[in-house]
Amino acid sequence: MIRGSMRQMLKSRFNRVYTLALWMLILGLPAAWISAQDKARKPSREQVREEQEEYYQKWLREDAVYLINEQEKEVFLKLSTDDERDAFIEQFWRRRDADPSTAENEFKEEHYRRIAYANEHFHSGEPGWKTDRGEIYIKFGPPDGRDSNPSGGRYARRLDEGGGTTNVYPFERWRYNYIEGIGPNVEIEFVDPSGTGEYRLALSPQDKDALLFVDTQYAGKTEAEAQGIEGRWLRITRDAGLGIQARSPYYAIHPDDFPFEKLSRTAQLQSAPINPDARKLRERVQTQITFGELPFRVFQSPILLSRDQYWVPITVEVENKWLHYTLREQAYRTEIQVYGIISDLSGRIQMEFDEALSNHCSADELEAELEKRSLFQKAARLPAGRYKLEIYLQDQHGRFGTFEEAIVLAAASGDELRLSPIILADLIAPQEPASEAFEQFLLGGLRVVPNVEGVFSPSDDVHVYLQAYGVGLDQSTLAPSLNIRYFLMREGRVVEAFPDAEGKSIQYVSPRRVVLRSGFRLTRLEPGAYGVVVLVQDNVSGREVRGETSFLLRGEK
Repeated sequence: MIRGSMRQMLKSRFNRVYTLALWMLILGLPAAWISAQDKARKPSREQVREEQEEYYQKWLREDAVYLINEQEKEVFLKLSTDDERDAFIEQFWRRRDADPSTAENEFKEEHYRRIAYANEHFHSGEPGWKTDRGEIYIKFGPPDGRDSNPSGGRYARRLDEGGGTTNVYPFERWRYNYIEGIGPNVEIEFVDPSGTGEYRLALSPQDKDALLFVDTQYAGKTEAEAQGIEGRWLRITRDAGLGIQARSPYYAIHPDDFPFEKLSRTAQLQSAPINPDARKLRERVQTQITFGELPFRVFQSPILLSRDQYWVPITVEVENKWLHYTLREQAYRTEIQVYGIISDLSGRIQMEFDEALSNHCSADELEAELEKRSLFQKAARLPAGRYKLEIYLQDQHGRFGTFEEAIVLAAASGDELRLSPIILADLIAPQEPASEAFEQFLLGGLRVVPNVEGVFSPSDDVHVYLQAYGVGLDQSTLAPSLNIRYFLMREGRVVEAFPDAEGKSIQYVSPRRVVLRSGFRLTRLEPGAYGVVVLVQDNVSGREVRGETSFLLRGEK
């Protein structure tokens, strides 16, 4: 875009010089005068640099402010040259293009159309794109339904707002049938309490009530207040998270009505949206892209949280040798866009994510970099049931990879002794202090980096992680009493046994779970396929449970 602006500026300047020269010939003015006038108009290098810097700042703080996520923003701010910034902006729009095969980027064109519409219709002392209505419109497009009450005045509340009549400020109510990453039937209200046209995003339906804090005997009461079932102060405190149990029958109870759900919904609306054309991208991948053009692996490891709730970390692994590294500014760089979706059997979306994974190295490091693997992890909280997991990858050259797999989460009975899937990891280590509480690969207080491929070298250590549920507690010690045995198997025979009758591999104990952590070395083993079997015997209940998994040991290169 900068280069295009410079070309346009030079072209305009050429036209001016040509026109002046023509008039000089007609009027007989000296050529030196033309040169002096043209030089006076020529922008200095400093002016060009300032204009470029202003362009990049405008793009970040205005054009892309509602789209760019924190990771992208952090990368952009670290770029040091205009070429890098131009390449980033180009990739930014390309990642969001629903159909890169066409010359137009429909997503980009629609985005700038929304900005223009917001500036025209929602301005109120500041540009329309900066207003709350403008932000929502730019992120999610025109609403599927819109109720406007620009004058305020008398208003009959809906049942879910408590019924009764009151006076309201000017307000608008927008309805979206579905918003990616948020869900169906999204309703958003904007209120103008000052009457100046500056509509603010409402946290509660009560925000538009002009009589909410007016102490009158009759005006503005809900049905429950009019019948003496509750007082107005209860209505006010309810939206602050107090008195929610005392909700009257005149309110329709819905999960979205609760204060923390409203705050959560507001936070989702104010965060960067998931690409609204992601579904089109997914359809294009399924119909036009050959599976495995960009190969990758996926590993899921469900962890039971309660009888019917699971924590499901999903790890994506790409070998760097499968990626294309491009030399830019004396460094080799690559970037992958990871898009994932989890849906239930009815097709309802349970989780969706769209993240970027990037690597860079020097020319001297490239050979070693290509021997490594890139990992990405996202975790979902899901109720027991059956789900479909879909992962799509795209690199900066437009290559795609696809993956589909079922997630089966069985509900547990309270007294059932059972084990989680066994995770064979490249690393298990205590997590560093809490500043990185939301970092990837965290399970409780441990950082667990799974070996997604399930392939180890003789020089590697195999780390074992699993959880046991339904374990009884010894009433004399109030601690579990377990006999734990680990077996290394090959072709159905025990190669090595690692008994742990004293429970030294127990890492953590709670009323719901026991975390087990162990490991072994591979230096004495021959290459081939192996199995890991874990037997856990509960000495309190006398029950025993078995878990197993497998891995491949390759020879030294």
